[in-house]
Amino acid sequence: MTRKGILFAKILLPGIILLLCSWLADDFLQRLQTKFELYRANYPKVTLDLTINQPEFVPGDTIFFSAWYLYDELKIVKGEYLVKLDLIAGDGNTIQSIRFKVKDGRGFNQLALKSDLKPGVYKLVGYTDWMRNFGVDGFFQMDVTLVLKNGIEKSNKQIDLVKFYPEGGYLVGGLENKVVVIGLPRIDLVIRDVSGSEITRVTTNKSGIGSFIIKPTSNNKYYGSMLSGEGDWALPEVIGDGVSVSLQAGTKSYIHLAIPKKSKWVDQNVYAIVVSGNEIILKQQIDLSGDSMTYNMEIPKHVKSNTLYQLHILNLKGEQLAQRVFVPYFKNELTVKFKVQERGKQREIFNFAVGVFDDSNNLIESDISLSVIKNDLFQKGADKSELQTSSTSPIAKMINTLKISERNSLNDFLVSKKCDWINWEIILNDKSPKITFPFQGKIKFKGQVLSKTSNQPTPDSTLIISYLQGNTIGYEAYTKEGFFEVPLFFDFWGNDRVFCALQYKGKGKDAMYSVAIVEDTVELKSTWTSNEIQEKSDYADFALKRNLIEKSYSYFRKTQGQEDKIQSTNQILEDEFQGADHTINVNEFVVFPTMEDFLSEVVTFVQFRKKGSQPAIRLFYRREKAVIFFKDDPLYIFDGVMSKNTSFFLGLKPESLISIKIINNPNKLAQLGKLGENGILFVESKKGDLYKSVIDNLFPITGLNHPVYFTEINHGANRLNSRIPDLRSTLYWNPSLLLDSKGYKEVTFFTSDDIGPMKIVVHGLTNDGRPFSAEQIFNVELSPARK
Repeated sequence: MTRKGILFAKILLPGIILLLCSWLADDFLQRLQTKFELYRANYPKVTLDLTINQPEFVPGDTIFFSAWYLYDELKIVKGEYLVKLDLIAGDGNTIQSIRFKVKDGRGFNQLALKSDLKPGVYKLVGYTDWMRNFGVDGFFQMDVTLVLKNGIEKSNKQIDLVKFYPEGGYLVGGLENKVVVIGLPRIDLVIRDVSGSEITRVTTNKSGIGSFIIKPTSNNKYYGSMLSGEGDWALPEVIGDGVSVSLQAGTKSYIHLAIPKKSKWVDQNVYAIVVSGNEIILKQQIDLSGDSMTYNMEIPKHVKSNTLYQLHILNLKGEQLAQRVFVPYFKNELTVKFKVQERGKQREIFNFAVGVFDDSNNLIESDISLSVIKNDLFQKGADKSELQTSSTSPIAKMINTLKISERNSLNDFLVSKKCDWINWEIILNDKSPKITFPFQGKIKFKGQVLSKTSNQPTPDSTLIISYLQGNTIGYEAYTKEGFFEVPLFFDFWGNDRVFCALQYKGKGKDAMYSVAIVEDTVELKSTWTSNEIQEKSDYADFALKRNLIEKSYSYFRKTQGQEDKIQSTNQILEDEFQGADHTINVNEFVVFPTMEDFLSEVVTFVQFRKKGSQPAIRLFYRREKAVIFFKDDPLYIFDGVMSKNTSFFLGLKPESLISIKIINNPNKLAQLGKLGENGILFVESKKGDLYKSVIDNLFPITGLNHPVYFTEINHGANRLNSRIPDLRSTLYWNPSLLLDSKGYKEVTFFTSDDIGPMKIVVHGLTNDGRPFSAEQIFNVELSPARK
């Protein structure tokens, strides 16, 4: 090459390389943007949030709640969807469950707590089928305290008392790393290396949060313990190479990145992606080169400045080198204002108005839940950190954590959080996440059919005939490798029992195979214990007196009268199937010792047979010129419960029965499809309790929970009850109150007999997806009319 050519190459080559690198970066970032938007559209991240009417409850109370079902960017999920809500004890067992529906992102319902629950801290866990694809960490979770006499204290396992989280996710050797400790409030910790040498000390604040700076060395290990010597908690393992992250949040927010001097990322490109509101708001190439090996990046302000941001540092393969969840700006863009009088009187109408304003003092359209509670019942423990909120849904985090005065504590707390649902390697390589549960709103029940002798699955395409006993509706499905799934296309309410019958190639298989229902269970990653403390609970004391008074007054208000009783235990199903064709009243005949004798001598249209040692019952129907014999055993209904157990039927004593009724008319039986194709025998016993013994292939199932409105008291219309005490911990509850941009929304309710401070509590979401919350105190004073 000539000197001119060499000179030309020296001048142009760096520029060409720079241009090529820039093109590769732009191509990578654009490809990432396109694939992320496609991934987000196909696999949307959704969240569920609940607000409840008051902070504490006693066994037997009802928890009223309001629900939001939202996309991750806090926009409502259009359509109708099924939500499961479980009440889970500290040992991980589900105590109660209900199902309810949300429509176009909103719903409300209630959970009536069992009266025999033990006092303690329970967890409300809510989720939809679609949310189950992404793991339990994305479920709504909220601690609920049940008191009986004294206050409650919750304890985690010893191993969970203190945890350490490096900012960025990794403890990088040779660099200064910020490490956040989350544990018990106001504890002093000393940090030591593996040799026992003290490195630094840290004290957690009232929120149980602290932080310190450490410059670890590779091949060393670090531990934290209390100054008293109690505990020995390991910091994360030190990595020799990586990217450290440091956040500076304020009026302007920056992310500081650094790598070790001998890092493999020197003069290599990495990429910073910032996601907010499920949108990529920043994507840029970062060149970590030069002597400093550092990079400062300003974080742009999103339209929703108070939403959670997620920073991801990636390499060209989409591998995540570091990440950080944070809130960059703390400007309060929304203000909840009240027009409320300072004082009210007992049992009088109380009016107030509420509105939501932006930073330009314009009213904003919103949807809120609103409760009014007796404030002094729930003051103990009220100074606990909002950062330790048990709710894991994004909107609840924003509602709760953004009220914190210690802003630095909020971002320190968020160091412990991860955005696991975004997997860039899957996104960039067009891989599909494991999707097991559809985006739909139907109740299903699932099960498995196994041989009673060999425990092997039933042959494929075995027909599962299911029937809801109380709701009188049937469904059919088929097995595959022994498993089946039955979608219930029609909504039903409350608890019911589903009966399952089996057929294969037109023959009943109930005697050979058994059905097991697969329960939808929630397995939380942690368990906890809770114990009563010596300090009395104000709400427990109030609830005890309230319940005693209500029980006393309700006794004298009871009306005397007899309830209508169903004449027959089989009446509901008998009426549903258009009545019996033939009835045999057992007491009209001579007592026969066995059911076989009784059938042979008395019961027409029924024949007893034996195939080897196997007994069989066959019904028949007589037409004008022919007799139709059904091909298999009939469906039995024992005191209102379905069964296919012929042996149980033949084992009954005729003297214990009132009647046997028969449906053998093919026209009537056609409405039951496969379930009734061989006729029906209704068996009613004198005790009416045969259903207790018929448990084969009969399973409980939970339907939808009927939403009920919170009972509002109107003392103006109920003056006859003016001497009956009115004691309420929640004076008013509205799960969904729509606020518009035209003016304040007025609220009216009656106060109770209680006096003292009352608190208005508001949680809400604007129409453009911004969460907020507010509280307002007013006082209720003695009324001269109540003295």
